[in-house]
Amino acid sequence: MANGGVFTNGNALALLLAGTALSALFGALVFVLGTGRARARRVVAEQTGELRHQALHDALTGLPNRTLILDRIEQLLARSRRRGTLDAVLYVDLDDFKDVNDTLGHAAGDRLLVAVAARLQSTLRDADTIGRMGGDEFVVLIDGASLEVAPELVAERLLDVMRQPFELDGTSMPITV
Repeated sequence: MANGGVFTNGNALALLLAGTALSALFGALVFVLGTGRARARRVVAEQTGELRHQALHDALTGLPNRTLILDRIEQLLARSRRRGTLDAVLYVDLDDFKDVNDTLGHAAGDRLLVAVAARLQSTLRDADTIGRMGGDEFVVLIDGASLEVAPELVAERLLDVMRQPFELDGTSMPITV
């Protein structure tokens, strides 16, 4: 019998290579199955978070929607009772918004709503919340934990910033609230 080893015997070499390939495939399968569950959980968590965001925020402006605002009002009232502070809710409605949609189109009206939301948001403190109730209606929740802010001052500041005309399709557009 010749002593050439596994590499000189064709059947033994084929069996060795097949066993090595099967071991590698089995290892890859175990890896994919092991990491697939974690990957699936991560994807489900991401999509759940995205769906939650979509359910609680206005699709156009990204602001909290009616559902989230109502929840935040309840939270604000509960904090107010606990701390003994006075909070405020301001209602902001754009006058004659329907005319913008009728004359310039709904796309222009959407751009105006986005611009209004951004302007209102830039005026408020981080502790305050602005949300879109629907259409051209916004709600501002003022957290009264700080004595330096009074609802009247916030309302005046919002009115001042809204008096500045909006630029829409090359046209300066004043709006009143």
